[in-house]
Amino acid sequence: MTRGFTIIELLVVIGIMTVITSTMLMNYPEFSRRLAIEREAQIAALALREAEERAIRTQQAGGTFFTPFGVHFDLASPKEYVLFADTKRSTTIPAGESDFYDSGEALETMVMGRDVRVKDICQHEKNVPANCDIDSLSIVFYRPAPLIKVNGKTSGNPPVDLGVPDFEIHVGTEEPDNEQTIVVWTTGAISIED
Repeated sequence: MTRGFTIIELLVVIGIMTVITSTMLMNYPEFSRRLAIEREAQIAALALREAEERAIRTQQAGGTFFTPFGVHFDLASPKEYVLFADTKRSTTIPAGESDFYDSGEALETMVMGRDVRVKDICQHEKNVPANCDIDSLSIVFYRPAPLIKVNGKTSGNPPVDLGVPDFEIHVGTEEPDNEQTIVVWTTGAISIED
């Protein structure tokens, strides 16, 4: 009885390994792209949670104790979004006041990696009719109660309180099927969907 591999067994194993390796390598770019989109959606959702957490804890910004914190998305700069402290507002929330990101309030600007960008911003997507005409969106968290105010801006119009319960930020690449959706409810729930 001889020990070892025959040439046929060796060729079969090499053939199987070649098929498996080539299949994995062919799918790698798509896998890598989906992973990048998923990662960027998670980071954006974490930025929203960080703004909420900063608003609830006793952190001051600009010497003001009741400073609201928020995250601003703008389709004019689709590869970045801004974590900001709304230092240019008063300590109360007057009726009709539109708290929106102003330049100079940025705490941190996050830049999305690879080809990932904010594709679309929609309001009331979970209910019909949805509106995806929003060009920029500021999601602001207030203290001492964790209130959320969402202000949006459409082309050529000033920012207004949108007053609907849910918003969606679509993050992805140019391909239509490569997308993750960050859903933000005014109740404070934040989720990520395919």
